[in-house]
Amino acid sequence: MKSMTKKLALLLVAALLVATMLITFVACGSKDDSIVKGEDGYFTVQVLMPDGTPAAGVMVQLCVEGEDGKCYFPETVDADGLNKQQHDEDALIVHFDMLPEGYKVKDADLNKRLRKGYRFNVTLEKA
Repeated sequence: MKSMTKKLALLLVAALLVATMLITFVACGSKDDSIVKGEDGYFTVQVLMPDGTPAAGVMVQLCVEGEDGKCYFPETVDADGLNKQQHDEDALIVHFDMLPEGYKVKDADLNKRLRKGYRFNVTLEKA
């Protein structure tokens, strides 16, 4: 009887270990692909239309997290939909304005935290 109980306990531990590994794998596999390594020393944001073309005229504003709303002046993306800014902070919150009519930023991309040296790739969607 003791041998059977030991075997069942080992089987239960093994099953829990496999379940934990599977949960960890699934959680790690769902990383945010919209933020990738960018140019060192810069906060870079690229805004694209759903068809992959640059979104003209979009304004990007970077704000300090948790500092009573301290924000830098908004800047317009260039012809490639890119905006690069240099600031002293290690991470800033990204906001958008002046989106093309009929389009919006996906909910998952609102108020995204961007670290210096990384690029945030945003694809707009129909409003």
